[in-house]
Amino acid sequence: MEPSFWMGITTEVVTPEVPVSPLPPSNVTTTIGTTANVPSGTLPTDSECGATKGCFIDCTGNSCNYIVTWRDNGDAVDFELSTKLQDTNNKWIAIGFSSDLKMGDDEVVSCILFGNNTSVLRSFNDGKGNVPVANPAEGLSNYIVKVQDGIFRCSFRKNKRLTRQKRQTSRSLFVDLDNDFNVMFGTGPASSGSLVSIHNENPVVTPGKVDFQSFTVIGDTAKYPLVKVHACLMIIAWIFCTGIAIIAARHYKPVWSKWSWFNQKIWFQIHRTLMVTAMILTVIAFITIFVEVGGYSEVYARPGKEYLPAHPVLGIIVTILCILNPIMSLFRPGPTDKKRPIFNWAHWGVGMVAQILAIITIIFGVELQKSTAPKYTVWVVIGFVIYYVIMEITQKIVDKLFNSQMNKAADMKVEMTLGGSQRSSYNVSLPKLDDKDRSTNKVTLLKKFLLALHVVCSLAFTLALLLLVSLY
Repeated sequence: MEPSFWMGITTEVVTPEVPVSPLPPSNVTTTIGTTANVPSGTLPTDSECGATKGCFIDCTGNSCNYIVTWRDNGDAVDFELSTKLQDTNNKWIAIGFSSDLKMGDDEVVSCILFGNNTSVLRSFNDGKGNVPVANPAEGLSNYIVKVQDGIFRCSFRKNKRLTRQKRQTSRSLFVDLDNDFNVMFGTGPASSGSLVSIHNENPVVTPGKVDFQSFTVIGDTAKYPLVKVHACLMIIAWIFCTGIAIIAARHYKPVWSKWSWFNQKIWFQIHRTLMVTAMILTVIAFITIFVEVGGYSEVYARPGKEYLPAHPVLGIIVTILCILNPIMSLFRPGPTDKKRPIFNWAHWGVGMVAQILAIITIIFGVELQKSTAPKYTVWVVIGFVIYYVIMEITQKIVDKLFNSQMNKAADMKVEMTLGGSQRSSYNVSLPKLDDKDRSTNKVTLLKKFLLALHVVCSLAFTLALLLLVSLY
């Protein structure tokens, strides 16, 4: 038999002036144990969704990650919250009522489990934090908190509004459920005294406001356009622009050593144009995300994804390096200056660190909840990294063939020049080491083909990621 705990039966609710550790109100039932009829760790769908109650769900087939339901009951609304948790010890699940898609000025009802003690309490999201209210149990009744096989369930009845007298004496927000609100659902760790700690990850939010008198079934979450703009700009900058710019500068100087475009070497024009574009896109993306989150905002780790909080930090570092490298280029020494090698290494080092950190930041970014990108998006980015490494290795091999061929041609010219009158003994014409003749060289054609292939592949990866980030 599974143990059960009843708390506060027939007791009178005591309302402290400023609650420190409020006791759970009446009609609270806590069950901790197992259920033989339901597979362990499975949250099945609710057959009443859309028929007798409205629902906010994340389900695939008959298995759900979370279910939030509501049912109109005259002067109150009955709510049920259910979710799967890897660890149900000392946790909370909560529903928030918001006038927009962001935290701030929201009423919250939290179902808290700490040890064998439970409570269902109201609180208030003030900006980025959650603060207790003067009367946390006011307007709530018929509580049930239940934890079984990794499934945390909570149900309660919430009055639609306070009486006039209570509204006048209440110092806290109490939403009128006859009005529509965006629903937020989140989870996080609980601590003693019925305290709610910061959530493990950003709460999921309904894409539109909910009518609590309806039977609507919502299977989608809110989209954040500025987050998607930020992601798309970073993908274009660091998957397409930077990938091509670095390859052009690193491997194509000898191929277009004498060809110019607007009085600059072609390879340099390609490199500079794409890198300046990448810098502009990165700065715009940086500003965009700061506008979205209202300044610097931490990313919270979740089980198995402890590295995600590094995303904003790495993003700031990448932006700084991206701006620093063009500034360094303004002070580039001349080709014969003794300090030129130092500049070359510094320029290369800053660029390489920025590129590597940018790709890592993108990998972390597509795993963030607000990106709403499919889980396999990260493998597309990893696929690009693998492709890029293969392309670099291939370019290095072809570079050696190219240099070897050019050296042989140069040696032949020197030998034939030194031979003087013996040139006629060679039944071969003197090679000219200009770009016109190099363009006919098979290795040169191979290098140009590899660059064209790289542009096409980079564009393909970029478009694939843009579609995954923007459409989901």
